[in-house]
Amino acid sequence: MTLTMSSATFGHDLATFDDSPTTFNENPAAPNYDWDSIDILDSEMLLSETRVPMASIYGTFPDGSYYTKNGQACTCHSWCDWNVSYNTITKEYCNCRIYDNSIQCVAFAKYIFYNARGYKWSEGETIYKNVTNITAETAKSALRFTYFGSYVLVISNNGNEHSFAVLDTTDTGIKIYDANSQRPRGNGKNYEPCQVRMKTLTWQEFANQYRTIIKVVQ
Repeated sequence: MTLTMSSATFGHDLATFDDSPTTFNENPAAPNYDWDSIDILDSEMLLSETRVPMASIYGTFPDGSYYTKNGQACTCHSWCDWNVSYNTITKEYCNCRIYDNSIQCVAFAKYIFYNARGYKWSEGETIYKNVTNITAETAKSALRFTYFGSYVLVISNNGNEHSFAVLDTTDTGIKIYDANSQRPRGNGKNYEPCQVRMKTLTWQEFANQYRTIIKVVQ
């Protein structure tokens, strides 16, 4: 089948963005698959054993694309409900792409998790970090050895919860893949709704954008 997708992200204020998404360090704990034998998964379908090669996802949802039904920025966020099981209007009319009963940043992070890790988000190990008043040191301590594709839930400095997937971590920073994120207050305009971003942040830049790490699912 043909996969037609888009992506999302309000903006993060990124001092260092590395747009070379082809050489990520897939943690050895991540399952090894023969991608040539796997078909593309339509993200509107129920989760199955079929997964999308990560290289294909990078091509379908590059930095600046949109995780939406029509491939354009959303104009419906004032009434879309992230929990689509309680909002039938969202399912039919909202431009946000639905995945695993979620939309926007949650849906995209779950989508990446499933295809990177090889099992559903609900089947992963949840580690509650509850790291508040983040500094570069505490962010690094909490996330340095997070697995490739892991789902992370944080609270940004503007007070909103946000979910993203981890592509890589090093001693100096973290590589994030997300949709629908926002710049911190006072740092200029937001990126467009449901825009996808792939970005590298130093641990200090991460601490400047987020104030709490709630949990990691891996």
